[in-house]
Amino acid sequence: MRKNSKKKSELGHGDHWQALGLETHDVIDYVQFLLDFTTNDHEFPAPWPNHKHKTLIQCEATQSDLIVQILLGKDDTDETLNLLSAYPSFKDRSNWLVNLTNCSDEYGSYEGLVAAQVPMGHPLKFFAIDFGSQRQEWSKLGVAKVAMTALALSIEPYAAEPMIIREGPRIEELQAELRAEGKHAEADDPDLHLTITMDQLRTIFPSHADHHHVFGRVISSKVIKAGSLPSGWRLMVECLPDDKEKNYVLPVYVFKNALGKFPPFKKGDLIEATVWLQGRWVEGATEENMDLWQQRTNQDETDEILESDQIWDEHEKNGTDPFQDPAFIAAIEKEDRTPLTGSQWNTPWVNELLYGKKSGN
Repeated sequence: MRKNSKKKSELGHGDHWQALGLETHDVIDYVQFLLDFTTNDHEFPAPWPNHKHKTLIQCEATQSDLIVQILLGKDDTDETLNLLSAYPSFKDRSNWLVNLTNCSDEYGSYEGLVAAQVPMGHPLKFFAIDFGSQRQEWSKLGVAKVAMTALALSIEPYAAEPMIIREGPRIEELQAELRAEGKHAEADDPDLHLTITMDQLRTIFPSHADHHHVFGRVISSKVIKAGSLPSGWRLMVECLPDDKEKNYVLPVYVFKNALGKFPPFKKGDLIEATVWLQGRWVEGATEENMDLWQQRTNQDETDEILESDQIWDEHEKNGTDPFQDPAFIAAIEKEDRTPLTGSQWNTPWVNELLYGKKSGN
């Protein structure tokens, strides 16, 4: 390929490459080398306005389980190809049914960030690795099937130590139940408490843009290869709690830099991680997908928006924690909903509402 050089500070995705063990100053040379081995070239118009290059080319360099995505801009005057971006993607993905709500150019004029909702879960944002070539499909929004995967930026064991709650709404509820059963002495016992069993925590929620926090259980682990880069591990992580969502398993790719001082994780381990979430287009709102979505959400798309959802959206816009808002707590209790975790998942309200478990005195 005929190409121009690119300044080492302009490529982007630096922290993503660092998770694989490549520093920013090494990435350009690595990508330039891979350009001679690319396949699956796709040419398409730039997805956003205010861009220098009207025509883009995306190609792939497969390095065992690592697939390097390379984005080039074509100079319309002399056909020169300019290296715009390069980022790691991976072989294994898991199909998730989601409701796409927005596409944005937060990553610039050549790439796309997609916002989506999963059944019974948080709003998510993910980096669409094929956004340019599938721009029309992504922009339709609505229910779609997306192939998801993640790169661990940091990961560590999740201790899941039980927490003891001695006050708050769940204690008051327990006292009322005991009094209704005639157990007044137990209800008035100053040592009455609830034990929160945190080992059942399964959740994924946004940290910043397409970076997310994941708490879950490893259901399988295998060593993977990344071409000339050091090998790593692919963890299949159970990260959503509802019984109906057991197929929402997330492949999380882990390399030594993300592990730090910890040994590789194995099947059955509980983990907490910060990950870069990626998605690839699979298919849109087929009749089967629409039926499945309505089954999982137990509501039609025309249903009234719940008060708790409106309050949640307002807090998300303001960057505040809805679980600290009494109006939000009152709304979810009135609607008889069980929320997942908020921006600060370990607040007392979250723990009591989600993981409160009656215990003896």
